[in-house]
Amino acid sequence: MDGAERLVEAFLRKRFARVVHEPDGNVPPDFLADDAVAVEVRRLNQNEASTGQFRSLEESSIPLHMGMRSLLEKISLANKERAFWVSFSFRRPIPRWKDIRPWVTAQLEALRPGDKEETRTFSLGTFKLEVRAGPETCPGGFLFAGYVDHDAGGWVLAEMKRNIEICVAEKTAKILSVRTRYPTWWLVLVDLIGYGLGESDQQLFRKMIRIEHDWDRLILIDPRDHGRVMEL
Repeated sequence: MDGAERLVEAFLRKRFARVVHEPDGNVPPDFLADDAVAVEVRRLNQNEASTGQFRSLEESSIPLHMGMRSLLEKISLANKERAFWVSFSFRRPIPRWKDIRPWVTAQLEALRPGDKEETRTFSLGTFKLEVRAGPETCPGGFLFAGYVDHDAGGWVLAEMKRNIEICVAEKTAKILSVRTRYPTWWLVLVDLIGYGLGESDQQLFRKMIRIEHDWDRLILIDPRDHGRVMEL
């Protein structure tokens, strides 16, 4: 059971006497409540289309993040008299780490601790590498300073609508072959975009945005508090 499922389980146990995780094994539903309500769970996050399928933005960026951290731990300066902070940013399409790793390595290995330029920026397609000189008192070497995904963010309500529709379509297709097993189906989304939204934003969302679906209930849960929900 992952973190999203544990949160939804706590939500369900406040409302039902009996809650079973994966009652039919590794197939839908994720939960069965009181032997009648089938519940599917998904994280509501930002997604991108990749090779015909949708992946979350954070999932797509993991290879770059992990690859950069690993490289900075292994690579060494000509001498280690000074530290450099290394960060990067990118847009879609994201380059594959194995394709840009040699280029990143070359840019970093070309640096010298005596260089006077405080900040250097290097670009390769949709990927940008930034290196800033660290304080002279800091131990020498390369230090990871984070990254920026320029495709993350955006207007929250619009992003929520787009990604809710992705989740609904994905989960509706997933339960198609088993839908007749149970009379009632809920889709519960753990909201990692709006984080539950405030009351005024919830009202604005309902006023401006309509989500077409055929689930008996479509519920968004604040990941910080399973008691805060918004039903669509």
